[in-house]
Formats: sequence, C-alpha cells, structure tokens
Amino acid sequence: MKTQSLTQKTLDALNKPVDIAALVFFRIFSGALLAFELGNRLHYGVPQNRIAIDSHFTYVGLGWTQPTLSNFIYGFYAMAIAGGVGVALGLYYRLSAAMLFVGYTAMLITEKADYVNHRYLYVLVALILLITPAHRACSIDAWRKPSLASQTAPAWTLYLPLFQMSLVYFFAGVAKLDIDWLNGRQMAIWLPKRINKSIWGELLATPWLPLVMAWSGLVFDLTVAPLMLWKRSRPWAFGAAAAFHLTNATIFGLASFPWFALLMTSLYFPPSWPRRLPWLGPKIGPQTPPEPPKRIQHSALGRWGLAAIALYAVIQLALPLRHWAFPGHPSWSEEGHRFAWRMMIRSKQGTVRYRVVDPATGKSTIEHPKDHLSDNQTRKLIRDPDMILELAHRIAAQYAQNGTPNVQVYALTQVKLNGHPHKPMIDPTVDLAAEARSFGHYPWVTPRPEP
Repeated sequence: MKTQSLTQKTLDALNKPVDIAALVFFRIFSGALLAFELGNRLHYGVPQNRIAIDSHFTYVGLGWTQPTLSNFIYGFYAMAIAGGVGVALGLYYRLSAAMLFVGYTAMLITEKADYVNHRYLYVLVALILLITPAHRACSIDAWRKPSLASQTAPAWTLYLPLFQMSLVYFFAGVAKLDIDWLNGRQMAIWLPKRINKSIWGELLATPWLPLVMAWSGLVFDLTVAPLMLWKRSRPWAFGAAAAFHLTNATIFGLASFPWFALLMTSLYFPPSWPRRLPWLGPKIGPQTPPEPPKRIQHSALGRWGLAAIALYAVIQLALPLRHWAFPGHPSWSEEGHRFAWRMMIRSKQGTVRYRVVDPATGKSTIEHPKDHLSDNQTRKLIRDPDMILELAHRIAAQYAQNGTPNVQVYALTQVKLNGHPHKPMIDPTVDLAAEARSFGHYPWVTPRPEP
C-alpha cells in the first residue's frame, strides 16, 4: 500500500500540467540545430568519405549493420535532415521525430570511428522529442488540427531533458577529477594547436591559460546544474554557461554542440520564459491557467510509462559508471569511455603497425593501418584497443582470402597519453587474430602509464 501511494504521488508530480512554452522552444531549436549539424557535415563531404572506404569499425554486437546500412548513408542523412525540419515546424511531428531518431541512430552505430559525445546526445534528444507532445502549440500540426492544440504539457516532458543535461554536465565534471586534467596537461597540448584557428590567437600560448581553463571547466561542470536549479543563482549560472560554451566554440569549434548545450541549459528556467520573446510568445498562444485536474490526459504517464522512464534513468546512470567494472583506466584502455560523457578528457598520439606471421612458413610481414583505413579511421585507431583488435581480425581475414589461412597478427603500438612518454598500449606478444571481441576487459591492454 505504501509503495502504491509513493507511485501515485510520483505520477501526479510528473503529470502535473506546466506551460508548454519551453517545450515548444526546445522543439523548434532542437530540430533546426540537428538538421543544420547534418547539413554542415554534408557540406564538408563526410558521407562521401564514409562511402569511399571499404569497411567500417563496428560496435560489439552490431556487426550486422555492415555493409547494408552504410550503403544507405545518404538516405539516413536525408531522413534525419527532413525529420529535423519537420520537428522544428511541427509538421507530421511524430513521423518527423521518428525519422530524426532513426537517421541519427543509424549514423551513430554504423561507424565507431565517427563517435562523438554530442552525436550520442543528439540521438537521446531525438528519442525524447519523439515521446513528448512538443507539437501541441506553435506548430503546423496544431494549426491543421485545432483539437490537438494545448497550452500545457505534463511536467515529465521537461524533467526528462533536464535530467539528461544534468547528467552530461555532472559526469563530464567527474571525469575531470583526474591528475592529468588537474595539472592542465591536456589543455597544454590542445591550446597551442588552435593559435592559427581561433580568434584568440597568441593568447592561447599564455603559460597559465591551460591550468585556468582546466580548473574552470571542472568547477563549471560540477556546479552548473545545481546552480541552475536555484532561483537566485540561476541568472549567474546561465551567464557562466554562456561564457563557457562560447569560449569552447571560439577556441575548439565543436560544431553545433556549444549552441545546443545552451539550448538545453535554458530549460532550467521557468517553463513560461519563452513567452517573453516577441517573435515566439504570441505564436504559442494565450497562456491559460492549468486545468483543475492534477493530471492532464494527453501524454500522461501511467505505471508502465513510469517504469520505462525509470529504466531509461537507470541506464543513463549506469553507462557512465561502468568503467569502474574494468581494472584499467578508461582514458587508456577505452573500456567504459564511450556513452559516458567523458568529453575532451584525453589526448592520445602514437603509431600502430601489425606484424603478420604465417606459422606454416615463419614468414613475417608488416601491415600499416593507412593501407586499410581512411585518414579519420587511422587517426582514431590509435585511441581504441577494440578497434585495433577489429582491424587485426580484418587483416587475418584478408590473408585467408588471399590463400594464407591461420596467420598470427600482433599489434606493435607506441602511444603517448596526455603528453607522457610513449609506451606500448597492446601487449606485442599476443596474437590478436586469436582474441575474441567482447564487452568485457581485454587483458592484453597494458596498464596506463603512471602520471
């Protein structure tokens, strides 16, 4: 009885009507920014580069996506761009949001070397948009079908993206609690490389700047969400967020992410705030007081909906914590690094070669990754032992196809993490062709260099 009472109270709180204005603002700019992100990638020929290569790095368990899905990469781009525009306009909203989600997801899972944290965030945002009624005001759908229109939405439709953005900030901050970050090592490597690519110019060579940026980034990530939740500190926290993300945009670029992060951070303000915008407020419609019932009917959560959101929350909490299940450090082994908001947390340079041995003859051959991969894949290979393993399997398969079966493949690596001296990342005595890919720990990855 006590559990039922708690469940009902939770449902009542999540289904409480709130002003739909912030959700509409979120819908319009999310759809527009996500469509713009892909249009920009089309402009720079990213999908053409994807098609030009023979094979792709895959996630464990998702090898079935190759080569079929990658052959339709332009179709997924078109689907996601059309979906983003449809979401922004509120035109056939559910279909548009589904197209946005499927298109972005397909692009994410078909090439592991293209993984970037903000693209994973965009997949999650597209999913959130799909299940929220963000088209019930200031949309073509509501104009075409007035019975669809509403000035309120259930509170959970705002709580969910707020929860997601709070996790992004928090776990990005937790990842920075690392001795290399606290010493400014990563920033000391990155900032000088941006001197000729940023309006900051020679200022980026200032000796004290790496330490200042490292510590300010740490403090910002750990405190911005709590400060945005407190009314008195909210304007100052948003000002800090604007300064932080605009600084990142002017130094590192980061495509649409700084702007998207500010969009999501704006959701911490009261949900009616977009009504103050003269170009948007009147189009949303007149603000009406919440209806007498505590729960509104459209998009109200039931027990199964509450269970689904709880499961989503558990997964989003577990993924950034899973690296503790592995013995290595995620910045070195990459185990638990992806899908964990470990953003711009490590710098890796080095070389990888493969020594291929035919046990029947004892003949040894050196294979270079650049002969098998695109430039982008070659750059990303050095970071990820699982990708090094996958390429070893691919090389062994090519030798077998050419009449030399059962070759042994050894990885010869020299990797520099965060400016520390080079060190082998992969045990050079382990035959990777005989090692299986898995979700578990790879014992042939060497320990992280001591800071």
